[in-house]
Amino acid sequence: MGLHKLLRVMLWWIVIGAIHTSDGLKVFEFCSGKKFFIPDHIMSRAPLGSYIYFTPITPEAKTRMVMNVTQSLDPHYKYKHETVFISELTDRDQGIFSWSRHNSKKSTDFLKLIMKDCTEEMEVYYGNQLEIFPMKRAMVLEFSPLLGPSDTQILWRPGQTSRRWSADVVTSDQQGNYTLRGRLGVELRKIRVTVIAKTMEVSVEGEGSLIIRFPIPTSKSVISFTDQSGMEHVLYQMGIESVDVLYSLHLDGRVSLQDHPSGSSVRIEDLRPSDAGTYEVRDSHGHLVVIATLESQESPLSFLKYYIVAAVFLCLVICCCVCKCCCRRCSQSSKAAGTPKQSPGLYEAPDVQVGGTPLYPITSNLSPSSDAAPAFQPTRGNGDSLDFLSTEVLPATVYTSEQLSFL
Repeated sequence: MGLHKLLRVMLWWIVIGAIHTSDGLKVFEFCSGKKFFIPDHIMSRAPLGSYIYFTPITPEAKTRMVMNVTQSLDPHYKYKHETVFISELTDRDQGIFSWSRHNSKKSTDFLKLIMKDCTEEMEVYYGNQLEIFPMKRAMVLEFSPLLGPSDTQILWRPGQTSRRWSADVVTSDQQGNYTLRGRLGVELRKIRVTVIAKTMEVSVEGEGSLIIRFPIPTSKSVISFTDQSGMEHVLYQMGIESVDVLYSLHLDGRVSLQDHPSGSSVRIEDLRPSDAGTYEVRDSHGHLVVIATLESQESPLSFLKYYIVAAVFLCLVICCCVCKCCCRRCSQSSKAAGTPKQSPGLYEAPDVQVGGTPLYPITSNLSPSSDAAPAFQPTRGNGDSLDFLSTEVLPATVYTSEQLSFL
């Protein structure tokens, strides 16, 4: 029996020497609130009868002795199954473990603990139920909202209800971190809840109308539509109909918004291929509540073309209005011209003497035998003045060269 113990001790020292020469510092990552013990193959690096020290990772922390051979000097650490055992890991357990012989100033590092983020990710649909079941060690359930104030809220304690906490209708207000803590405030479990939008797909050909239900009142909702060309239109803003004139002309009163005891709904009647696109409902924080995709097998009229047609129509209306105004002004001007305020002035005949001595000298380069061009003179009628507006043909007097020989 004595020989067996001697061989075991010799083998122990051989193993320890091999580990120290082949391996360096071992690094372990841990989750807060979990149990931890130093593995035997690492703990065996410390010689029998050595002291175990711990140096926290914080800058100003000091090295302290946590284990004297097999006796724990800190209630946080226990000696169990010939190794160091920690029942609940916390942030303060981040650091380096080392061993040293009795009365020796030299220590050897053999293990390093680092805390990692062990947050559980949970996705919940907007309007669905959220349930959390605290474990037996949990003493409190804390909530840190993602939106709104950053103050931590206490949602649950033992004895208040059963070991269950729930939110019947999840909204963006329930989005955040849920933390279960133990007696000493140790983080046992952390859940990060993300609220996602519900989705639905509807075919224009398969349905006569589209109904989108959402679990918030209309006064806290924003409903928008993105057509197939990528252009977004706001239909309702906090329960009030939008002023998107062009799209309102397209809808032609086919959209209605209603409040219900359990939420609200928007309804689109008489679906058309041009209604195809994506309808989105958001809450007052801008968080998506519902995404409804309306598909059509037909090729709908592009809203770009629709806008062009609407623009041409508006141009025609404007042109008609302008033409009507111009015609009205022209008619008023013609009426004013038909009733003049004063009669036109009398026409003054030129100073030409007929059949007598001319008033002014007349020069001519015509030869005596040449005939002058016939001259037409208007003759007066019975009146004193000429009537130039008359259609009566007036006789003209023709003078020959012989008659003009007196010149």
